[in-house]
Amino acid sequence: MRRAAAAASSSKSKRRRDTPRGPRDEFVRPIIDPFGVGLRLGPDPRGAEDDLDDELEANRAESAAAGAFLATALGCCVAVGFAAGHGVMMPIVSARAAADPAFLSPTPAQKAEGGRAVQERQAMLRLEAAVGRLPPALVEEDALLLDARAEATRLAAEFRRRNERAVVDLAGDSAAAAVLFAFLLLPSAGRAAFFAAFGRIFSGLSDMAKAFLIIASTDVFLGYHSEEGWTAAIHLLSGHYNVEPDERGVAVFIATVPVVADAFFKLWIFKGLNRANPAAAVTLKEMDKN
Repeated sequence: MRRAAAAASSSKSKRRRDTPRGPRDEFVRPIIDPFGVGLRLGPDPRGAEDDLDDELEANRAESAAAGAFLATALGCCVAVGFAAGHGVMMPIVSARAAADPAFLSPTPAQKAEGGRAVQERQAMLRLEAAVGRLPPALVEEDALLLDARAEATRLAAEFRRRNERAVVDLAGDSAAAAVLFAFLLLPSAGRAAFFAAFGRIFSGLSDMAKAFLIIASTDVFLGYHSEEGWTAAIHLLSGHYNVEPDERGVAVFIATVPVVADAFFKLWIFKGLNRANPAAAVTLKEMDKN
């Protein structure tokens, strides 16, 4: 038994001596990398300060390039949108309206709105006459009929101008959106600097701030209580373009689009954020639980 143990120990020692070993300890470093050991034993404060200055200068240049890219993109969007809407579409709409009087006629929803407005005006005139603020002759049937006709004519002209402005806005906003997407999708040095600066600013935030921004944005746009916000946004957008939204279509949109977006966002959190910033992902989970 002792001879077998001694033989095994001798064999292990021989294998350890025959196996090549790398520089395990720092005292071997001067033979391999004297410059690296010099930096570890005696760091150069002037070199570190120069590196910090270079990094700050690079960050300033990157921020300036990102600001120039953003200003150029927004300026081009505004210019192209104005030119497409007022320079191109406005003459076309005016010529079409002059040739076809029914082109910009009020929609059924606008007609109903105008009828309610005329009725409210007549009720207000009767109330003013009843309390003695208007002469009784102004609330006679002929006077009320003439006033209703004048009010309806004014409202019809207002609705035509609104419809014309909606067509012009649709053309201008579509052109501006196309230009903005082109700036964001086409590769360029300014686009790279913009996304790099945005990522640097976001990564410079604390884990708590990152988690707060993510929770706030998801609760506003993708939360279970964001249905009213999506409904209001859709109605505002449709009203801007003078389109009457279908309530069933709005309900289907709200039931599908935010849910799908929330699923993709959660997938990004569990895959991308866990890999890029695990501490922020853990903080986000803890804040979401509470």
